[in-house]
Amino acid sequence: MWELAAGVVVTAASLSLPMFGVHQQALPRVAIALDQQHTIFALDPSHGHANLTEQITTAQVIVLSYSIPLLGHAIVQYHRPMLFATRDFVLGLSVSTAMAQLATNILKITTGRFRPNFYAMCHWDSSNTTPWDGTSNLCTLAVGELEGRQSFPSGHTSCAFSTLAFFSLYLVGRAHRDTRQRGRSSRHRMGAFGWASLPLLLALWVGVTRYQDKWHHTDDVLAGAVIGAGCAYAAHSCYFVLFQVDRKHADEDPISTDGYSTLPCVADAVAV
Repeated sequence: MWELAAGVVVTAASLSLPMFGVHQQALPRVAIALDQQHTIFALDPSHGHANLTEQITTAQVIVLSYSIPLLGHAIVQYHRPMLFATRDFVLGLSVSTAMAQLATNILKITTGRFRPNFYAMCHWDSSNTTPWDGTSNLCTLAVGELEGRQSFPSGHTSCAFSTLAFFSLYLVGRAHRDTRQRGRSSRHRMGAFGWASLPLLLALWVGVTRYQDKWHHTDDVLAGAVIGAGCAYAAHSCYFVLFQVDRKHADEDPISTDGYSTLPCVADAVAV
Protein backbone atom coordinates (compact mmCIF):
# COMPACT_ATOMS: atom_id res chain seq x y z
CA MET A 1 0.00 0.00 0.00
CA TRP A 2 2.99 2.31 -0.36
CA GLU A 3 1.38 3.78 -3.50
CA LEU A 4 -1.60 4.96 -1.46
CA ALA A 5 0.59 6.56 1.21
CA ALA A 6 2.79 8.18 -1.43
CA GLY A 7 -0.26 9.49 -3.27
CA VAL A 8 -1.70 11.09 -0.14
CA VAL A 9 1.64 12.68 0.78
CA VAL A 10 2.25 14.03 -2.73
CA THR A 11 -1.28 15.42 -2.95
CA ALA A 12 -1.00 17.16 0.43
CA ALA A 13 2.43 18.56 -0.41
CA SER A 14 1.21 19.80 -3.79
CA LEU A 15 -1.71 21.68 -2.28
CA SER A 16 0.67 23.49 0.09
CA LEU A 17 3.00 24.75 -2.67
CA PRO A 18 1.21 28.11 -3.21
CA MET A 19 1.84 28.95 0.46
CA PHE A 20 5.49 29.51 -0.45
CA GLY A 21 4.59 32.19 -2.99
CA VAL A 22 3.92 32.42 -6.70
CA HIS A 23 5.74 33.97 -9.64
CA GLN A 24 5.30 37.74 -9.50
CA GLN A 25 4.26 38.93 -12.91
CA ALA A 26 3.96 42.65 -13.56
CA LEU A 27 0.51 43.92 -12.69
CA PRO A 28 -1.95 43.73 -15.58
CA ARG A 29 -2.40 47.09 -17.25
CA VAL A 30 -3.26 48.83 -20.49
CA ALA A 31 -0.88 51.53 -21.70
CA ILE A 32 -2.50 54.44 -23.56
CA ALA A 33 -0.08 56.72 -25.39
CA LEU A 34 -1.31 60.32 -25.45
CA ASP A 35 1.65 61.44 -27.51
CA GLN A 36 5.30 60.53 -27.95
CA GLN A 37 6.18 61.71 -24.46
CA HIS A 38 3.12 61.02 -22.35
CA THR A 39 1.50 57.68 -21.51
CA ILE A 40 -1.27 56.91 -19.08
CA PHE A 41 -2.15 53.51 -17.66
CA ALA A 42 -5.51 51.89 -17.04
CA LEU A 43 -6.66 48.62 -15.53
CA ASP A 44 -6.77 45.66 -17.91
CA PRO A 45 -10.49 44.95 -18.49
CA SER A 46 -9.79 41.23 -19.05
CA HIS A 47 -9.01 41.01 -15.32
CA GLY A 48 -11.75 43.34 -14.16
CA HIS A 49 -14.65 40.90 -13.77
CA ALA A 50 -16.65 40.81 -10.56
CA ASN A 51 -15.70 38.33 -7.86
CA LEU A 52 -18.72 36.06 -8.24
CA THR A 53 -19.68 33.36 -5.77
CA GLU A 54 -18.39 30.00 -6.96
CA GLN A 55 -21.03 27.59 -8.21
CA ILE A 56 -18.80 24.74 -7.01
CA THR A 57 -16.53 25.47 -4.06
CA THR A 58 -13.26 23.69 -3.33
CA ALA A 59 -14.92 21.55 -0.67
CA GLN A 60 -17.74 20.61 -3.03
CA VAL A 61 -15.45 19.61 -5.90
CA ILE A 62 -13.47 17.40 -3.52
CA VAL A 63 -16.65 15.68 -2.33
CA LEU A 64 -17.92 15.22 -5.90
CA SER A 65 -14.57 14.04 -7.21
CA TYR A 66 -14.12 11.29 -4.64
CA SER A 67 -17.56 10.29 -3.40
CA ILE A 68 -18.96 9.53 -6.86
CA PRO A 69 -16.11 7.24 -8.00
CA LEU A 70 -15.88 5.43 -4.67
CA LEU A 71 -19.64 4.98 -4.34
CA GLY A 72 -19.96 3.98 -7.98
CA HIS A 73 -17.18 1.44 -7.67
CA ALA A 74 -18.82 -0.02 -4.56
CA ILE A 75 -22.08 -0.50 -6.47
CA VAL A 76 -20.33 -2.10 -9.45
CA GLN A 77 -18.27 -4.33 -7.20
CA TYR A 78 -21.37 -5.40 -5.28
CA HIS A 79 -23.16 -6.53 -8.45
CA ARG A 80 -20.08 -7.79 -10.32
CA PRO A 81 -17.44 -8.81 -7.75
CA MET A 82 -13.88 -8.89 -9.03
CA LEU A 83 -10.80 -9.98 -7.15
CA PHE A 84 -8.48 -7.13 -6.08
CA ALA A 85 -10.72 -4.57 -7.81
CA THR A 86 -11.17 -2.33 -4.77
CA ARG A 87 -7.47 -2.31 -3.96
CA ASP A 88 -6.43 -1.40 -7.49
CA PHE A 89 -9.23 1.13 -7.92
CA VAL A 90 -8.30 3.06 -4.77
CA LEU A 91 -4.59 2.94 -5.61
CA GLY A 92 -5.22 4.11 -9.16
CA LEU A 93 -7.45 6.93 -7.96
CA SER A 94 -4.81 8.14 -5.49
CA VAL A 95 -2.02 7.99 -8.09
CA SER A 96 -4.11 9.92 -10.61
CA THR A 97 -4.94 12.59 -8.03
CA ALA A 98 -1.34 12.93 -6.88
CA MET A 99 0.04 13.37 -10.39
CA ALA A 100 -2.66 15.88 -11.36
CA GLN A 101 -2.32 18.01 -8.23
CA LEU A 102 1.46 18.05 -8.45
CA ALA A 103 1.43 19.16 -12.09
CA THR A 104 -1.35 21.69 -11.51
CA ASN A 105 0.18 23.43 -8.53
CA ILE A 106 3.69 23.53 -9.98
CA LEU A 107 2.26 25.30 -13.02
CA LYS A 108 0.22 27.64 -10.83
CA ILE A 109 3.19 28.90 -8.84
CA THR A 110 5.60 29.08 -11.78
CA THR A 111 3.28 30.97 -14.15
CA GLY A 112 1.49 33.23 -11.67
CA ARG A 113 -1.21 34.07 -14.18
CA PHE A 114 -3.85 36.57 -13.13
CA ARG A 115 -7.46 35.45 -12.78
CA PRO A 116 -10.19 37.23 -14.75
CA ASN A 117 -11.47 38.67 -11.44
CA PHE A 118 -8.02 39.64 -10.13
CA TYR A 119 -8.77 43.28 -9.24
CA ALA A 120 -11.94 42.39 -7.35
CA MET A 121 -10.28 39.45 -5.64
CA CYS A 122 -7.35 41.50 -4.31
CA HIS A 123 -9.64 44.42 -3.31
CA TRP A 124 -7.94 46.89 -5.63
CA ASP A 125 -8.06 50.42 -4.21
CA SER A 126 -9.94 52.42 -6.80
CA SER A 127 -10.57 55.37 -4.49
CA ASN A 128 -7.18 56.92 -5.20
CA THR A 129 -7.72 59.96 -7.41
CA THR A 130 -4.06 60.16 -8.41
CA PRO A 131 -3.45 58.77 -11.92
CA TRP A 132 -2.08 55.25 -11.68
CA ASP A 133 1.54 54.92 -12.77
CA GLY A 134 1.08 51.34 -14.00
CA THR A 135 3.44 49.80 -11.44
CA SER A 136 2.14 50.69 -7.97
CA ASN A 137 0.41 47.76 -6.29
CA LEU A 138 -2.96 48.99 -5.05
CA CYS A 139 -4.14 45.59 -3.79
CA THR A 140 -5.39 45.84 -0.22
CA LEU A 141 -5.96 42.12 0.47
CA ALA A 142 -2.80 40.01 0.43
CA VAL A 143 -4.65 36.69 0.59
CA GLY A 144 -6.83 37.72 -2.33
CA GLU A 145 -3.81 38.82 -4.36
CA LEU A 146 -2.10 35.46 -3.81
CA GLU A 147 -5.24 33.61 -4.87
CA GLY A 148 -5.71 35.95 -7.82
CA ARG A 149 -2.29 35.01 -9.21
CA GLN A 150 -3.12 31.29 -9.53
CA SER A 151 -5.30 31.15 -12.62
CA PHE A 152 -3.35 28.69 -14.80
CA PRO A 153 -4.33 25.89 -14.88
CA SER A 154 -7.73 25.31 -13.28
CA GLY A 155 -7.31 23.21 -10.13
CA HIS A 156 -11.01 22.40 -9.89
CA THR A 157 -11.00 21.08 -13.45
CA SER A 158 -7.83 19.02 -13.12
CA CYS A 159 -9.12 17.52 -9.85
CA ALA A 160 -12.48 16.61 -11.38
CA PHE A 161 -10.98 15.05 -14.50
CA SER A 162 -8.27 13.15 -12.60
CA THR A 163 -10.92 11.30 -10.60
CA LEU A 164 -14.08 11.28 -12.72
CA ALA A 165 -12.27 10.53 -15.99
CA PHE A 166 -10.49 7.72 -14.16
CA PHE A 167 -13.87 6.40 -13.06
CA SER A 168 -15.20 6.62 -16.62
CA LEU A 169 -12.23 4.64 -17.94
CA TYR A 170 -12.80 2.07 -15.21
CA LEU A 171 -16.48 1.73 -16.10
CA VAL A 172 -15.68 1.37 -19.80
CA GLY A 173 -13.19 -1.39 -19.05
CA ARG A 174 -15.61 -3.21 -16.77
CA ALA A 175 -18.43 -2.89 -19.29
CA HIS A 176 -16.25 -4.26 -22.07
CA ARG A 177 -15.14 -7.17 -19.92
CA ASP A 178 -18.67 -8.02 -18.76
CA THR A 179 -20.23 -7.87 -22.23
CA ARG A 180 -17.39 -9.95 -23.62
CA GLN A 181 -17.65 -12.64 -20.97
CA ARG A 182 -21.46 -12.76 -20.92
CA GLY A 183 -21.98 -12.45 -24.66
CA ARG A 184 -24.13 -9.33 -24.35
CA SER A 185 -25.46 -7.53 -27.42
CA SER A 186 -23.92 -4.41 -28.92
CA ARG A 187 -26.98 -2.46 -27.69
CA HIS A 188 -26.20 -3.47 -24.12
CA ARG A 189 -22.58 -2.48 -24.61
CA MET A 190 -23.48 0.95 -25.98
CA GLY A 191 -25.84 1.49 -23.06
CA ALA A 192 -23.08 0.61 -20.62
CA PHE A 193 -20.69 2.98 -22.38
CA GLY A 194 -23.34 5.69 -22.14
CA TRP A 195 -23.51 5.29 -18.37
CA ALA A 196 -19.71 5.31 -18.25
CA SER A 197 -19.63 8.73 -19.94
CA LEU A 198 -21.69 10.42 -17.21
CA PRO A 199 -18.76 11.01 -14.79
CA LEU A 200 -16.81 12.58 -17.67
CA LEU A 201 -19.72 14.92 -18.39
CA LEU A 202 -19.80 15.89 -14.72
CA ALA A 203 -16.10 16.76 -14.85
CA LEU A 204 -16.77 18.84 -17.96
CA TRP A 205 -19.54 20.68 -16.14
CA VAL A 206 -17.15 21.53 -13.31
CA GLY A 207 -14.78 23.08 -15.83
CA VAL A 208 -17.57 25.09 -17.46
CA THR A 209 -18.59 26.59 -14.11
CA ARG A 210 -15.05 27.86 -13.56
CA TYR A 211 -15.32 29.86 -16.77
CA GLN A 212 -18.87 31.02 -16.02
CA ASP A 213 -17.83 32.27 -12.58
CA LYS A 214 -14.88 34.15 -14.17
CA TRP A 215 -12.40 32.44 -11.91
CA HIS A 216 -10.50 31.13 -14.93
CA HIS A 217 -9.76 31.90 -18.55
CA THR A 218 -10.83 29.42 -21.23
CA ASP A 219 -7.34 27.98 -21.70
CA ASP A 220 -6.97 27.56 -17.93
CA VAL A 221 -9.94 25.21 -17.98
CA LEU A 222 -8.73 23.37 -21.08
CA ALA A 223 -5.28 22.88 -19.57
CA GLY A 224 -6.78 21.57 -16.34
CA ALA A 225 -8.90 19.10 -18.29
CA VAL A 226 -5.91 17.84 -20.28
CA ILE A 227 -3.79 17.44 -17.15
CA GLY A 228 -6.52 15.64 -15.23
CA ALA A 229 -7.54 13.35 -18.10
CA GLY A 230 -3.93 12.56 -18.96
CA CYS A 231 -3.11 11.63 -15.37
CA ALA A 232 -6.31 9.55 -15.18
CA TYR A 233 -5.33 7.59 -18.28
CA ALA A 234 -1.76 7.06 -17.06
CA ALA A 235 -2.91 5.88 -13.63
CA HIS A 236 -5.61 3.66 -15.13
CA SER A 237 -3.10 1.99 -17.45
CA CYS A 238 -0.97 1.04 -14.44
CA TYR A 239 -3.72 -1.07 -12.89
CA PHE A 240 -6.22 -1.96 -15.61
CA VAL A 241 -6.54 -2.79 -19.30
CA LEU A 242 -9.16 -0.69 -21.07
CA PHE A 243 -9.97 -3.19 -23.82
CA GLN A 244 -9.09 -6.86 -23.84
CA VAL A 245 -7.94 -8.21 -27.20
CA ASP A 246 -9.16 -11.64 -28.27
CA ARG A 247 -6.37 -14.19 -28.63
CA LYS A 248 -6.27 -17.74 -29.85
CA HIS A 249 -4.66 -19.14 -26.75
CA ALA A 250 -5.61 -18.45 -23.16
CA ASP A 251 -1.99 -18.28 -22.04
CA GLU A 252 -1.48 -15.31 -24.39
CA ASP A 253 -4.34 -13.35 -22.86
CA PRO A 254 -3.01 -10.20 -21.13
CA ILE A 255 -5.86 -10.37 -18.60
CA SER A 256 -5.21 -12.53 -15.58
CA THR A 257 -7.90 -14.67 -13.96
CA ASP A 258 -9.03 -11.78 -11.79
CA GLY A 259 -9.58 -9.52 -14.81
CA TYR A 260 -6.50 -7.38 -14.42
CA SER A 261 -3.64 -6.70 -16.73
CA THR A 262 -0.30 -8.45 -16.58
CA LEU A 263 1.10 -5.94 -19.07
CA PRO A 264 3.49 -3.19 -17.86
CA CYS A 265 1.90 0.13 -17.03
CA VAL A 266 2.76 3.46 -18.62
CA ALA A 267 5.20 4.35 -15.85
CA ASP A 268 7.10 1.10 -16.37
CA ALA A 269 7.22 1.64 -20.11
CA VAL A 270 8.65 5.13 -19.67
CA ALA A 271 11.25 3.84 -17.25
CA VAL A 272 12.43 1.32 -19.84
